[in-house]
Amino acid sequence: MPDGREIKSADVIGPAKKGRTVVILGDTRKTPNAGELATGADVLVHESTYGKGEGKQARNHYHSTSIQAAEVAENAGVGRLLLTHISARYAGKSANELAYQARTIFENTRVVNDFDVFEVPFGEQSNSKPVKLTPVDEDEQ
Repeated sequence: MPDGREIKSADVIGPAKKGRTVVILGDTRKTPNAGELATGADVLVHESTYGKGEGKQARNHYHSTSIQAAEVAENAGVGRLLLTHISARYAGKSANELAYQARTIFENTRVVNDFDVFEVPFGEQSNSKPVKLTPVDEDEQ
């Protein structure tokens, strides 16, 4: 300071908080790099255009299945898997079938819709437990 005083960061800021990691893998087919990118993430948002048994079609169109997304989540040790980029063939409640398929491999899975908003809270959460995602009330925005 101009008067000679020193201000130390420890005197004016709070303790460090562990950050959160959100990995978004959209419009991609199964690749070994996906697991590397997602390792230890709190949240993995992964496309799931196709369902179980449609792996060949998914590969041919450069997309993923719900099972492939779940395998990435499981192998990468993520906290939560959010499935997105759902094909129109899974309209409405049938989109939840993709989540059911994925949960056979990675339990903490949910299908999300366009414009869904989630809060990934700070705190003493670790990847050994599911990350709590709370939908944000649109009226609060």
